[in-house]
Amino acid sequence: MSNNHLRNIPSIQKISEHKLFKQFSETYSREILINELRILLDNYRHKKSLDSDLTLDFIFQDLKLKLDELHENHPKEIINVSGVILQTNFGRAPLPIQAIKAMERVGSNYSNLEYDLEENKRGGRLKAFKKIINRLTQAENSIVINNNASAVFLGLRAICSDKEVLVSRSESVEIGGGFRVPDVLSESNAILIDVGTTNKTYVKDYESKINSRTGCILLVHQSNFKIEGFTFKPEIKDIVKMANKNNVPVFYDLGSGCLIDTTDYSLKYEPTVQDAISDGVDLVFFSGDKLIGGPQAGIIAGKDEYIKIIENHPLTRALRLDKILLSGLIATLQLYLSDKYKEIPLWNILNKKTEDIYKLVVKWKKNLKNDSILQVTKSSTMIGGGSIPEQSVDSYSLEINFEKSSIKADTLNKKLKSRKTPILSRIKDNKLYIDPITILHGQENEVFKALKEEMKSLNIID
Repeated sequence: MSNNHLRNIPSIQKISEHKLFKQFSETYSREILINELRILLDNYRHKKSLDSDLTLDFIFQDLKLKLDELHENHPKEIINVSGVILQTNFGRAPLPIQAIKAMERVGSNYSNLEYDLEENKRGGRLKAFKKIINRLTQAENSIVINNNASAVFLGLRAICSDKEVLVSRSESVEIGGGFRVPDVLSESNAILIDVGTTNKTYVKDYESKINSRTGCILLVHQSNFKIEGFTFKPEIKDIVKMANKNNVPVFYDLGSGCLIDTTDYSLKYEPTVQDAISDGVDLVFFSGDKLIGGPQAGIIAGKDEYIKIIENHPLTRALRLDKILLSGLIATLQLYLSDKYKEIPLWNILNKKTEDIYKLVVKWKKNLKNDSILQVTKSSTMIGGGSIPEQSVDSYSLEINFEKSSIKADTLNKKLKSRKTPILSRIKDNKLYIDPITILHGQENEVFKALKEEMKSLNIID
C-alpha cells in the first residue's frame, strides 16, 4: 500500500460504528478496544507500506490478533527436549503434583496463613515450614523468602551492614542473570574483603584478615563452574573451627539446596544442606527451585540467633514468600520426609533408564523412515540451573542431520517452536537434536506426532 493511501485511514469514530466493533464489545470493554485501535492506526501511519489494503475487515482482523495476544497464556507450557534438565530459561524443573495440588487448594480458598487455629489468634506463616526444614537439615531455625539472591542479600544486610565480609577470590563470582557476589555485598552495605588467590585459599588467609570490623566469612559454592588444576580450598569444618576461635560467624551460599545423596543417581556427590549444618556453618542460603525441585524460594537455615536478627529486619516482610509458593514449597519438602521425594520430576527424570531412552529413540527413527538424515546418537544431559557443575547424565538423542540438505536445522526448529505447545530442541553444526530424557510422562506421543507433521510439511519425510 502506498503512502498516499494512508490518508484514507478511517477514523476511530467510523470504526466504532461498524457492526464488528459491536461484536467485539460483547467481549471487551470499549475503553480497551478504543485504546488498541489507537495503537493500530498509529502503527499504520508510521509504516511505509502494508501487505494488504487497509479495509475495515483488515483492521478488525489485525485488532483480533492483537486482542488474542493479550489473552495468551504466559508463561506458555512447553515441551523440553533440549537436553538440559534445570533449564533456567524454561522455568527449571516442573513441580511435583503434590505441590500443584497444594497451591491450587490454598489459592482457591481462604487459609490459616497467619492464623493459629489452636490459640485462636494471629500466628506466624512459617511455622509449618520451619518444623519441616529444621527436621530435614538439623538446623536450629530457618526462614524463607522469595529467592536465593534475596536471601543472601537480606542475610548480609541484616547482620553485616557496615562490616567487612571475607570472601575467597575463587568464590567472588557471577552466576545467572548478572548476580555478582561483589555487587550483592555492595548493595547490602557490607564491605568485601578479598581472601587468598583465584586458585588457592587457605584457612590462614581468612584468619589474617579478621579484625574488629569483620562481620562474617562468606563461602560461596561453585555451583555453575569449576576451577581445576593447581588449586586448594580448605575444608568447611576447618574454616568454622578457626572462625569460632575468633568469634566470627561463617555463612555459606550453597545455592543448589541439595537434600539427598546424589550418588544414588550416578552423579558425583553434591554437598548437602545437612553437610553444611553438620560442619558448623552458622547460616546456609539455598534455593527452593533447584535440586529441591520445588517452587522459587530462598531458604536460610542455621543458628537461631542469626535467624532471629533476619526475621526482625524491615526488609524481611518486603521479600517474604506468598501463600501460593509457600504451600507448594512445604508440599515439596514434605516429600523428603520419606522416599516420596523420588516422585519429584527432577529426580524422576534422573532415574530414567538409559536403555529405555535408547529404545524410544530407535522407535522414532524407525517410524520416521529416513535413514539418510536420521541417527540415534549418544548425548550428555546437563543438570543445569546452576547446579552440579560440569556433570552430565548419559542419554540418547534423535539426530536430524541437515548438512547435505537445502533446509537448515533452524527451519525445523522454528516450526517446532511455533506449535500450540512449543517444543524446544537443541541445534549444533546444522544438526537438530531431540533428547527425550526431559519429556514428561505421556508426552512421548505428542513429540513424535509433532516431529512427523513438521518434517512432512518440509518434505523431509514422506
